[in-house]
Amino acid sequence: MISAIPGQWHYEVNGKTNGPVDQTGLQELLNTQHIKGNTLVWRPGFDQWIELQQSELQDVLTIPPPLSGNRVDNTIVWILAFAPVLGMVLESILGSLMVPREPAFPGGPIPAQPSLAWVYLALNTALSIWDERRLKAAGYSTRPFGGIWLFLVPVYLFKRAKSLQQKPSYAWTWVAVLLASIFIV
Repeated sequence: MISAIPGQWHYEVNGKTNGPVDQTGLQELLNTQHIKGNTLVWRPGFDQWIELQQSELQDVLTIPPPLSGNRVDNTIVWILAFAPVLGMVLESILGSLMVPREPAFPGGPIPAQPSLAWVYLALNTALSIWDERRLKAAGYSTRPFGGIWLFLVPVYLFKRAKSLQQKPSYAWTWVAVLLASIFIV
């Protein structure tokens, strides 16, 4: 077997070659879930790209499997499931603090309440980022469903449930709470 040349490893992510990195760099990429054992790698001396787990580094570059889905704390994702109602409450509180209740001058119109849709978006984004970081800490790669949460929270929740092999109860709860919040308004 040909020994590795330090700093000469290249790896593939999303159809693009990256590198060179050394063995420590590959370990860090594994730890942060940017690459996996089935990631294609190449270095001088190889005729073709091979999976990292088939290289001479297979025993050195180990990473534990993700925690079982039933061991992952779902507190944040359940708060996210109720975000439509929480967003309405926050909008209401902020709206009452931002808009004067009296006209600017006697007999004049009462100013309209500004749109606070950003509150709902910020709440969903913050909770999703927090949940995503917790999943990464538990050893899960969030790349298959990361980034979607910004606009499609239920898609994120359904993909999360599938990835963790959990029932999508929190995803269905989000849908139900959204529909209920629409009828409340």
